[in-house]
Amino acid sequence: MIENKEKTNLENCFELYMTEACHLCEEATAVLNDLHSQMLVLADEARYPVPESGIFVIEKLDITEHESLFEAYGKRIPVLIFAATGDELAWPFDIQQAYEFIFPKLTLI
Repeated sequence: MIENKEKTNLENCFELYMTEACHLCEEATAVLNDLHSQMLVLADEARYPVPESGIFVIEKLDITEHESLFEAYGKRIPVLIFAATGDELAWPFDIQQAYEFIFPKLTLI
C-alpha cells in the first residue's frame, strides 16, 4: 500500500525516497503496488488475516524537501528504505527483488 503522508510509527513500514518529477520513481511505485496487490491475493487465498493498514506500508518521502536526503540520494532515487533498520533497496529493482527485500522484514500476525 503506497501512501503519501507524514511518517507514522507502523510495523512493516518502508519509505520510498523519491521526487515528484521522477519517472523511475513512478515505475518503482508501480512495482511496489503490484507486489502489495499480489501479496493481498495470496493472503486472501490462504485466509490469512491482513491488518487494516495492509501487509506493508510504503510512505513516499520527497527528498527535495530534505536537504540532507537530497544530497545523499539525489542521484540514486528511487530508493526503498526499511524504516526500522535503514536497510536499502536501490533502483533498479523488479517485483521479485522487492519481494526478497520486503518479505523477510515483515512482522506477520
